[in-house]
Amino acid sequence: TAARTRASRAPPAGGRCAPLPSQPAARPEHSPGGAMKLVAGDRVSHPMFGQGRVLSVTPSGGSTRAKIHFEGWGEKNLALEFAKLTKL
Repeated sequence: TAARTRASRAPPAGGRCAPLPSQPAARPEHSPGGAMKLVAGDRVSHPMFGQGRVLSVTPSGGSTRAKIHFEGWGEKNLALEFAKLTKL
């Protein structure tokens, strides 16, 4: 009976009784690649993927995405606001 009493006071699985209200994620105030203007053909460098060539740049919602071909990694679609790219 003592075990039953303890079990009835235990929080539900997940540890919370009520869900927390959700809020949209905050956008960073400083976006490292946000000001960078790229066009197809530009050469760039990425800390993980190394050097690559921009294949295309397209707006996507409130951000800009670039399709870049990196040697040894293939094509990657990166959000310029978050990708740490250096233009070569």
